[in-house]
Amino acid sequence: MASTKTPRESILEDGVFCVEDPVIGKRVDEIAKKGFPFKTEEGLDFCKLNTLDDKRIRNVLETFFEWSCLGFYKAFGRDPSRTFSFLNRTKIEAQVLVVQLWSSGSRMVFYNGSHLQSLDAGPAANGLLEIPNSHLERAGITPTEVEMKDGGLAILDGRLGFKIVQGFAYRRMHVRGRPVQGGGGNL
Repeated sequence: MASTKTPRESILEDGVFCVEDPVIGKRVDEIAKKGFPFKTEEGLDFCKLNTLDDKRIRNVLETFFEWSCLGFYKAFGRDPSRTFSFLNRTKIEAQVLVVQLWSSGSRMVFYNGSHLQSLDAGPAANGLLEIPNSHLERAGITPTEVEMKDGGLAILDGRLGFKIVQGFAYRRMHVRGRPVQGGGGNL
């Protein structure tokens, strides 16, 4: 996972920036034991502490978006036979960044370069888009397996294809946009 690229360069070129972080892994493991109570005060505190208050994440979001709004937050588990994305067939530039907080013992495959191609993804039962695996065998797409033994963080372009092989992740989607009149700020 070590790279000389900046997080922004990694996301623009490969579609993803990853870093192992045992503190995040432990926090994800702990909230998972409680059933991911995101609609409670504890769950909202988890979201704030592990995304909005994390300078690494804020800095990356701010290099892409002057303003962003929360698209959704949800936990997803393993499904090693399927490849998903959040978006497909969108503009050439990133419109959505997805923050993934990974549990300990996680392994995933990111399809580097897939964010730059239209892959005919269709609706999946989990609310994401599913990419036919045969569409990932194109030039310019490289499957990269990442293991986070102690958990960690990934920030990806919402168009990137990914597969959860082992473990689970909390995901928070940030969408390019302006606040509504009289409302909030940059998330």
